[in-house]
Amino acid sequence: MTCNSSYLNKIYQILFLISIPFSVFSQCPDNNSANSTPGFDGSTLSLNNRTRISTTTLAGEYQLVNNLVAGNTYRVDVLDPIDSDESASDVLEVWLGQNDTDLLPETYITVYTLGGSLVAFYECDLLDMQDEPDSYPYYAEFVAPSSEPYKILVDWGDGCAHTDGNIPINITLLSGVLNAEINLKGRNITIVDGDNTPSITDDTDFGTTNVSSGTVGKIFTIENTGGATLNLTPDPRVVITGHTSDFTVTTQPALSTVPASGSSTFQVTFDPTVAGLREATVSIANDDVDESPYTFAIQGYGGKPFI
Repeated sequence: MTCNSSYLNKIYQILFLISIPFSVFSQCPDNNSANSTPGFDGSTLSLNNRTRISTTTLAGEYQLVNNLVAGNTYRVDVLDPIDSDESASDVLEVWLGQNDTDLLPETYITVYTLGGSLVAFYECDLLDMQDEPDSYPYYAEFVAPSSEPYKILVDWGDGCAHTDGNIPINITLLSGVLNAEINLKGRNITIVDGDNTPSITDDTDFGTTNVSSGTVGKIFTIENTGGATLNLTPDPRVVITGHTSDFTVTTQPALSTVPASGSSTFQVTFDPTVAGLREATVSIANDDVDESPYTFAIQGYGGKPFI
């Protein structure tokens, strides 16, 4: 019995390849540049509500996400459009709409903490997806290990090297604890926590009022943009420090608990007792995880009375 030498050579080649240690590509490296889109506020997510966080992230960039809750489960996907069902055929539409329409590359979603710790990774071969598009769930799921910011990387091409095309990124809160999220507005303009620059634009600058001959009242709105009830504690709910003889809370918030997506208002009145610049700080204690007390500066000018 004789053996075909070419056949034996093929067997030897196969045996040699099997003997090589198998290496699994485990994530894209944490060397992407930041996308210009501001970081997405994860505290605004509601349960099972898929939310678009970026439409301008390029492959080779990362999108920053802030205020995820430690212990909560999240899902990241790049499906398009936002109202589609979660089928991989939608992903094919995304990639085939990019510059290299003749190429179906490897695609990767990698999630890192801002400090560089790997949290989640998903790899998919779009050639396989093309054959059986709806058999592939195209997303990365992870349990947030901490409340620090996260970087979401979306890459495609051989070895995460491709950097063409805008990629839509979506995130879903699958399970976990919902948090309250406080926000303050004056004249429907957000006053950021810790703001120390009073402005007429958001009513934190009360302007000039004559001493002992007039008052100015401004109404501010406390919003709860989070998914859980916001508790305002203790009583009084709004406190003023500084020139307290000139600024007073004339109307406290009617609600001690502000429901998710709800709001409550309060009024501060400026009644100067002396001439010149008068300054104070408004403080609101609450159970927001990272903005308590919520503070902002206010000011007004006492004008000299007419003689």
